[in-house]
Amino acid sequence: MSASVAWQSLAGIGLMVVIAYGSRVLGLLVMSYVPLGARVRRFIDAMSSSVLIAVITPMVVHGDGGTKLAALAAGGVAIAWRNPLLAIALGMASAAVWRWWWS
Repeated sequence: MSASVAWQSLAGIGLMVVIAYGSRVLGLLVMSYVPLGARVRRFIDAMSSSVLIAVITPMVVHGDGGTKLAALAAGGVAIAWRNPLLAIALGMASAAVWRWWWS
C-alpha cells in the first residue's frame, strides 16, 4: 500500500470519527434546549424501536431460512411472553438449529 493511500484511508477514518462524534454531541446540545414533554418522550421512545426495525428488516427479507426462522421465533416469544432475553436466546437457537440441519 502506498503512503498516499494510507493517508487517504486515515483521513477518511478520521472524518467518520468526527462526524459520528459530532452528531452525538450536537444531538445532546440540541436536546438540552428542547423541553421533554409527553409528546417528545413518546417520540424518543419510538425512535429506538424504529431504528432497530430499519436495521433488522433488510436482513430478514434477504436472509436465509435460519434468519427468517430466528425472526419469527424471537418475534413470537417477544409478543407472547414479553421477555427479551428469552426471545433473543430462542432466536439464536432456532437459527443455529436451522443452519446445523439445512446448511
